[in-house]
Amino acid sequence: MATQTPSSAAPPSAPAPVPGAKAAAKPFFRPCAILLGGLDGHIFGGKDLGSGSEFSMTLVSLTYVDTTSWMGFGMDFPLGTENENEGFGMCHDGKFYLWTHFLCSPQQTDKLRICVRFPRGKFSRTVSPLDECHFLRFPGSKRGLTVVDVSIEDGAEVEVDGFGLPFANSGHPSQAWLRYPATAPVVGDYTLLDVIQKRSFTFVVDHDPTDVPRSWNPIFYPPPFELPYGAIHDWNPERYPKQLADNQGPQFMPCWGFDNDDAHLATLTQAQVQDVWSLYEATLEMKEVKLSAYFVDQDDLDSAKVFFVVVPLPAEFQLRFKDAWRRLSKGSPLTLDVYGNPEDEDDLSQQLEAKIQDQPKSIELFRTAHPIGASDLLLRKVNAVCMFHPKAAPTNPLAFGLTPPEDPKVKATVPPELRLRMSLHRDLVRGRGFWNTMRGVFEGDEYLSASLEQVSLADRDAPYVPFPLPTVNLLDIKDRAFVDALMQEALVDDRERFERYLTNRPLGLGIITAGPGFGKTTALALATLGMAASVGNVYGTAPTHVATDNFAARLDAVTCRVTDRYNQGRDEGSRARRKLVVRVYKELDEYYALCELLKDPHKGDKAAPSGSWRGPSRWKLRLSMAFWALVCLRSPGVRELHDDDSAALHEIRDQVDKNEDLGPLRALATGNVPWEEFLGDKSKLKDDIVELFHSLISAADIICTPPALAHNYDRLTVWRDSEAQGIAVDEAANMMRQDLYSIWGNTLLPCVLAGDDQQLAPVVATLIDKDADGNYVNRFGEDAQISPLAWFKGTRWPIYRLHTQLRMAIGQFEICHGQVYKDLPYKYGQWSVVALPGHSNGRALESYIKAKYPGITPAPAGTLRPVFLNCQDSFCQVDPATKSKRNFDQVKVALDFICDFVQTAKIDPAQMVIITPYKANVETITRMRKKPEYAALSSIQPAATVDSFQGQEGDIAIIIMGTNKKVGPGFTTDERRLNVMLSRQKSGLVVVGDINVTGLTDKGKGKDKGKGKDKGKGKVKGKGKPSAPPKMLVEGVDGELAYARVTMLQNIHEWFCEQGRVIDIAVKDKAADTEV
Repeated sequence: MATQTPSSAAPPSAPAPVPGAKAAAKPFFRPCAILLGGLDGHIFGGKDLGSGSEFSMTLVSLTYVDTTSWMGFGMDFPLGTENENEGFGMCHDGKFYLWTHFLCSPQQTDKLRICVRFPRGKFSRTVSPLDECHFLRFPGSKRGLTVVDVSIEDGAEVEVDGFGLPFANSGHPSQAWLRYPATAPVVGDYTLLDVIQKRSFTFVVDHDPTDVPRSWNPIFYPPPFELPYGAIHDWNPERYPKQLADNQGPQFMPCWGFDNDDAHLATLTQAQVQDVWSLYEATLEMKEVKLSAYFVDQDDLDSAKVFFVVVPLPAEFQLRFKDAWRRLSKGSPLTLDVYGNPEDEDDLSQQLEAKIQDQPKSIELFRTAHPIGASDLLLRKVNAVCMFHPKAAPTNPLAFGLTPPEDPKVKATVPPELRLRMSLHRDLVRGRGFWNTMRGVFEGDEYLSASLEQVSLADRDAPYVPFPLPTVNLLDIKDRAFVDALMQEALVDDRERFERYLTNRPLGLGIITAGPGFGKTTALALATLGMAASVGNVYGTAPTHVATDNFAARLDAVTCRVTDRYNQGRDEGSRARRKLVVRVYKELDEYYALCELLKDPHKGDKAAPSGSWRGPSRWKLRLSMAFWALVCLRSPGVRELHDDDSAALHEIRDQVDKNEDLGPLRALATGNVPWEEFLGDKSKLKDDIVELFHSLISAADIICTPPALAHNYDRLTVWRDSEAQGIAVDEAANMMRQDLYSIWGNTLLPCVLAGDDQQLAPVVATLIDKDADGNYVNRFGEDAQISPLAWFKGTRWPIYRLHTQLRMAIGQFEICHGQVYKDLPYKYGQWSVVALPGHSNGRALESYIKAKYPGITPAPAGTLRPVFLNCQDSFCQVDPATKSKRNFDQVKVALDFICDFVQTAKIDPAQMVIITPYKANVETITRMRKKPEYAALSSIQPAATVDSFQGQEGDIAIIIMGTNKKVGPGFTTDERRLNVMLSRQKSGLVVVGDINVTGLTDKGKGKDKGKGKDKGKGKVKGKGKPSAPPKMLVEGVDGELAYARVTMLQNIHEWFCEQGRVIDIAVKDKAADTEV
């Protein structure tokens, strides 16, 4: 971090030091008003001073860590109280809360703040007391009144934050002021723009006149804050080692508004580089260390394909590479170099793909991967950020009808309208409003000579008239009947406001958010289909394969329902067509899977290519290119082509039918000819299939992939850059901004994001890691955790929030709402009624609990409530390398409970899910389930970690925490993970753990306690509110130690106690906590 020190000399125009003044300025924020035309003139702002104005103002001097200090004033305009109901959306603020407190999670706000920054070193000010004869004009003053006169030097200009951001307050005069800042008078004849562009200001400040000269004084400015990474940010592995070594230090505070493009590019490129660079360098160093090894003898050694190698790790090696090895040994890839002579560098006899054996007794638990490929991953993300350099070319010129020059050295001519879009896009991702672009100043770019519909920017001497922020109608569909059919996918109470939100999207950017179970993916699918029908083809993406699969499936389901609804009673000529949704996977995986399905059309997902080292492919049949190819080939293994399917899909099938060269392939696909008798040219088979794949990509209306595939598959890259006219992102709160940029590009295509920033954030491996000297490995770790959804939410963009819980039974959402979503007004939907058939398993669970444990407090009538199985004196094993935890006692208690429940209640265990925070505990659950006594659980889904289960659900969720009081809560204190864990259920939630893991709920234990699985008749504990510090020293995901808040975990335990929903289970055999 660049060291900040008080300036040794005041700026040229700064006043002389004030006698007795402080050595450094503190932040200063006091209510104020502006007097226009002298002390008796119009009062602009000053609501807090009792001026009668409709808005408040604050005189500001901000000196805060990791920001450029500034002096100026802020204006707070009230947002409409009915904005959400009227379809504008809800606004949040992540930058400042009460001016001074930086937040990692954006908070709801009821105002739009516009800040005017005076130019550093180019303004002067004088301070004097306000005459008593003018005091009556400001009856709300509390600290005395001071007059501050400010003059700006010729040629200097103010900077403005928040200008041009979307605003609504129906019926309030501020709506006209902000929408028409150059023409709508605020007071007298003065408009908002008149005031902002003044060259001199007279402020009346609610503060002691004797203190203002000290507290609001530019002489105490520290130097401008500047990131120490230069102005070149493109991918350069030769530059990084010295650059990182020369700039070590503490972490930077997260930034919610970049001063310029350079700060934006530096932050997001370095956040990626620093997250993996130390691990990358450690792997290179490890490669140079030769260790003794021996191969384990085994039967049939000559024919064996898998060998076991023991490599003892010396203590020095373990200490030197402690942090890196902790991550690599969790399943990361490696290559084993085998040397015959350790002294001879050239005696490399073999290079073997390898994976680390975590538990000798569970070989089936091995995972494989490839050698580290940091360069490919980083290159894509770094380049994606650099697309927002002001000199960068448009990422998708073909989508705008521009033909790139044949010579790549020749810079293409970009039309003014497109360059304006790019400038607005840069403003948007910088997060400080649109002041410069709206007044025709394009930072880092030559002046745009363009005549736009709203404003002429050609005459630099003409009065500045800002143009309104462009809006996009994402439902710009002429056929009202189709819009109605589409909007019926939304709840009746939401249809009007959701339609208003989609039809008026500033810059085409929409954001949908809510808690778990509120229907975010369905709402996103509705918006995406609206985009596809109005603006054109859409590229859909999500951070993981599972989330992408879910999004594609929802899109397909919704387009089928909407089309069927619209077509009811219509004849052939007026019927709508379904949108063609293609979930694209790696081309080679698609090819191999299709070949398997040609051999056996009923193989389904099992056709995915797999290998002993690579593990199963991510490929799934549904909506894949292989799926649609089989549909066009008339395979019996997939559904038939529907009359309402895409016209382009029908054309492809017709072409396939008519192509005589594809006759043998059609015969193979339809089952008329078995694979063994295939008469076609198998050497040409791949070419024919790939050509069919490319036809499907060309025909697609919506393509869905994770971000990386858009760069790794050339045909897909061409489609994204030439055909896509809109972007849709699911689980956007779990995605990095760099990934969004790599799909979105830099030309401001319409974009809709959906997700929940209270669930899992983007993974930052080095978030709290430090080196041996105490310097943070990733100085931008906090910035890296800000997802695109959180970013736009925190920069006050209007958010569409869903208010109806659709999945969970009544009573299941209370914990999450009370701890995480307190500001979200909500209600349960019609499918949450406990008596419905969909919640029969939850009712069976409640009946079982009441019968088995009569001491429990029953759930109130018409509700189903979670329950906590408190495993007393369980022991926890901690892996010394990975720090992952396993708790055999808690696993046994959970499996015994589930087994007894499913056999007693006679329910299908396939509807239950088991989730645990730690991978080691997943492996323990998997092994223990194989015991004969748990045969009844054979159909239950495999246990999963929290991170791998986001976006999925089950009728009943069993959460095995895996920790105890002695080892501490570990990363179960992570509030986002807790939120995910406690919200995967539809009808029932059982938490298995240690109620006293935080050490904060020890008092008032109940009297009745059970032992083991047959005697657990524990009575609820009645505990009072503990007074304890909100933080504990805990281990993070990768075993790193840090202080973490335990407030939410503690509150959850107290909720279970207060509700009488805790069952004490004493384990039969106690054992000491050990490390394995």
